[in-house]
Amino acid sequence: MSGWSIPCRLALRELRSGMRGFRVLIACLALGVAAVAGVGSL
Repeated sequence: MSGWSIPCRLALRELRSGMRGFRVLIACLALGVAAVAGVGSL
């Protein structure tokens, strides 16, 4: 579980930076999920 500490810390920092940071976080998550789904479908 120690591998999750840095991503969680970055996510909390993004959430604290306000709505703009939250939108950036959601966009990055969506892009990551789309990339994984695209590679998985090959």
